[in-house]
Amino acid sequence: MIVPDSFNQLFEPELLQELERHAKLMSAREGDTIVDIGQIIRVMPILLTGTLKISRIDEDGNELLLYYINPSET
Repeated sequence: MIVPDSFNQLFEPELLQELERHAKLMSAREGDTIVDIGQIIRVMPILLTGTLKISRIDEDGNELLLYYINPSET
């Protein structure tokens, strides 16, 4: 993966090198589930473009908005 130049302002050089070696570029479409309740989290996503809506379903089956993740956030 080629780390975006904008990350130079956010991360120290050693972390940028680790990202280059181990990061995997992924994409998602609107409505895709990235991580689901009860799923073991094995990766830490860093958003490059777009916005992720973090939500869950409550006991009554209604969507509960928790927060948004924007570019360069995790």
